Amino acid sequence: MSRKLPQVLFALLALGLWSSMLLFALAVPDLQKPPGERRSLQNLPEAKVVKVIDGDTLDVLLKGEEIRIRLLGIDTPEKGEPLYKEAKERLAELASAVVYVEADAEKKDRYGRYLFWLYSEDGQLINAELVKEGLADCYYRPSFRGRRHALELLYQAFEACQKKIGIWSESYGKVALIAPNLVFLILPFGFYSQEAGFFYFF
Repeated sequence: MSRKLPQVLFALLALGLWSSMLLFALAVPDLQKPPGERRSLQNLPEAKVVKVIDGDTLDVLLKGEEIRIRLLGIDTPEKGEPLYKEAKERLAELASAVVYVEADAEKKDRYGRYLFWLYSEDGQLINAELVKEGLADCYYRPSFRGRRHALELLYQAFEACQKKIGIWSESYGKVALIAPNLVFLILPFGFYSQEAGFFYFF
């Protein structure tokens, strides 16, 4: 009987893992459409771009008010770091004149900047596009309750990591601490943060 116990425990663990993955897949919209797919902009507020500050921050005119937006879920190189200029210029290209904003659970960061998912005029999720091109990394804190597009960001980050482009290139020096093909085994339990070097659990 005692010899079968490890097998039974393993079977229960496997069943629990796959059950949680199924429930997670049903709960998260990102798993129901291919990464990078254009979104419908219907019902999303339109904002006029005023100024791009850096790769993940910009000023916009939204509903007659000028506000500063910090793109949710990503982190781009800071001023003085490699790829800072490239990330800023790419954001300026993607958010050339008009963007569409989507709110999540967190409304503002500690600096008072509004937190949004940002879409280009052709329906691209700009947050994910910057990650896809290796110009941004996934950025999550335990206080960031919003996870609406987190799976797409993770997918794009690991794709960029495998291709060794942008921040994942050897010249930049960023290193993934876990193998990309393991991400789908851990996704139901947390999000990876390159800055912290481990998964945040929820």
